[in-house]
Amino acid sequence: MIRKYNENDMGSVLEIWLNASVKAHDFISAEFWESQLENMRNIYIPASETYV
Repeated sequence: MIRKYNENDMGSVLEIWLNASVKAHDFISAEFWESQLENMRNIYIPASETYV
């Protein structure tokens, strides 16, 4: 079932985002993507309309 994201989903969403970003952009170091986790947690995911 697809549903609207809620705060309890944050850990799973961040894990999926990080793994996908590292694989899709392998020409950028994994450390860069890891450094962006807090921005994703605090800025981008809260500002987006996300479904899980």
